[in-house]
Amino acid sequence: ILKTENTIRMYLVLKNLEMLSDLTNITNLKISTNNLITKERRSSGIKRAILVFILIVFSFSASAATECKKSDQLIVDHNIIFPDTIDNKLKDQKNFPTVIFLHTSGGYKKYHKDMMDFLKAGFAILSVDYFSKYCIKNSNRYSTFSTYRENTENDFVNLLEDIKKNKRIDSNNLFSYGRSMGNVWSSYLAGSNLVNAGAGAYGVWRGKSDTSYPQKYFTENSSPFLILFGKKDSITTWDRHGKIAEKVMQKNKNIQLHLYENAGHTWNYDGECKKHMEFCQDGYHPEVHKDSQMRVINFFKTNLKGK
Repeated sequence: ILKTENTIRMYLVLKNLEMLSDLTNITNLKISTNNLITKERRSSGIKRAILVFILIVFSFSASAATECKKSDQLIVDHNIIFPDTIDNKLKDQKNFPTVIFLHTSGGYKKYHKDMMDFLKAGFAILSVDYFSKYCIKNSNRYSTFSTYRENTENDFVNLLEDIKKNKRIDSNNLFSYGRSMGNVWSSYLAGSNLVNAGAGAYGVWRGKSDTSYPQKYFTENSSPFLILFGKKDSITTWDRHGKIAEKVMQKNKNIQLHLYENAGHTWNYDGECKKHMEFCQDGYHPEVHKDSQMRVINFFKTNLKGK
């Protein structure tokens, strides 16, 4: 059964062709596949052809109606999970250091397994969807900083101002962690001193032709940053991305690089590989994933303030 608003549009088109003269109550209209087949059998060859044409046009109009529209919302979509969600012993803790989780070019997902390690370590997780506001998908992923860079920078500033009002978030201890495309915005947050420290794994360090960002965010005064990179990465390759990350280290003594000789891209995906093979070209590497999680957590712990 078609959804009501789409059914109404379909009804109006068919009504104009006098093919639904026997259906007068539009609010109760329901069209099933069997109904359509019955209609076709009653129709002449010409009417059948017209109906097929209308269905094709309707399918395109329905798709167009659901196309993404850029949003003017001030605060980007996000979700917060606190450690006491999994550990009741922490329910009396006043606030929590918080890691801003930044998704890959695959879009906003809830990496429950990844988040669990940080929650167990006592960090709250703030996962941010920085794509949807601008209708960005994997196909136009580089527009996040080629077209919408300044907009997205402002989005993060507004988001941080907003979440600092949450008394359960320790605003003196904010961190950022981004993988692949998320590395760009983790670099922005750390490079601009908006967080205590940041980290990026198998990160994007350049655009298709522009190599300015995200390395331009870093100065000698930027917050500490941990770069994790796989030497066998076939997507953000060492020659195109890793060597730029290596140069970033020269800007700030607090920027560290750890290189995994036998790891590639998306080393943290396991079951997801079966569903999203495009993100798993280099395969799941459980040892590297486990080591990278602990490295990031320990790096953030060393940069906690007042703890």
